Amino acid sequence: MIKSKWVIFDMDNTLIDTEPLYTNASKRFGDLMASWSFDRETVMKKQDEIDAGLFEEYGYSTDRFAESFERTARHFLDTRDLAQCVRDETIKQARQIAMDVFAQSSIEYDYAAGVVRQMANAGFKVAVVTAGERWVQIKRFDDLTMRNLFHDCWVVLKKTSDVFEDFCIKHNVDKENSWMIGDSIRSDILSSHAAGLNAIHLDTSNWGSVEVGKDQMPEGVLTVPDLSHTPDIILGVKTNG
Repeated sequence: MIKSKWVIFDMDNTLIDTEPLYTNASKRFGDLMASWSFDRETVMKKQDEIDAGLFEEYGYSTDRFAESFERTARHFLDTRDLAQCVRDETIKQARQIAMDVFAQSSIEYDYAAGVVRQMANAGFKVAVVTAGERWVQIKRFDDLTMRNLFHDCWVVLKKTSDVFEDFCIKHNVDKENSWMIGDSIRSDILSSHAAGLNAIHLDTSNWGSVEVGKDQMPEGVLTVPDLSHTPDIILGVKTNG
């Protein structure tokens, strides 16, 4: 059976720009707490700190983001003598602000569809492998303008080398001439590289608080500013296919 060449894409902050949704939610939360005379920037900084600390326990679940808002609200509200009903209502509002993120549509990068189409036209099969809660990620995938170009979409709780190995076995992937593209060093790059795939790292800012430094980047893996820079790398590499 002939092996096939693939380009596998991460989704959040690779094909779609989800970071503004989280940033706007944090600002709304800051405004909520500022209405009780707490310093907006101090609140947002604390929420970011708590969210990063919850990552190992909650991973990509929607509960992590909502829990970080609730814990931050409690942290500050505990310093005030407020009626219980006021505290409860503020915490309820905080959680709702966080959960609103997952009901909103993400912004597709204007170059994303062109890159996916260019890879497909060059003879690669294309797929999405993304981590998170299934209902959230499937909604985001279904919103993609180029969704019909993809041969497969995997939503997993956590990206590991075993996930990519299973993908390669299922699709009889030519690992030597196939690629993973994503913004997380830990989830996208290290795990796919360990499974034998080539990888390209996108240098986004959203992983700064939860990931290790770039000194762990596998040798030979290139980092580029965004997805639009990847075709030159992939198509510039002479493949055996």
